Amino acid sequence: VTYNSVLHAYAKQAERQTKGRFGEINEIPARKAEELLRHMQKVQNILEKNSASVGVESIRPDCKCFNTVMSTWIKSGSPNMGQRVQELFNEMQREYETGYESAKPDIFSYNILL
Repeated sequence: VTYNSVLHAYAKQAERQTKGRFGEINEIPARKAEELLRHMQKVQNILEKNSASVGVESIRPDCKCFNTVMSTWIKSGSPNMGQRVQELFNEMQREYETGYESAKPDIFSYNILL
């Protein structure tokens, strides 16, 4: 829940900073959100390798995390936003296809992609 809250805060920051400023670009919140997503993945990998992680709650990014980061990229106004969103969506799809049910793209994922 805490990671999702921070991701959501980055999305809100991107929205506030570009609201009413057509054409203005601010990639910082999107980059920070994606960095946090990568951090979550690294920590989860460490937990999975550590035998003492039994009973530890997973922090593996789920669909909601990916959606929030993709949305933050859209709100950034970056010329790279389409590419970043497509890459994140593809990554989420691969996670789901390899058995991680919580990464299954939902209607929001597809709406962001469009």
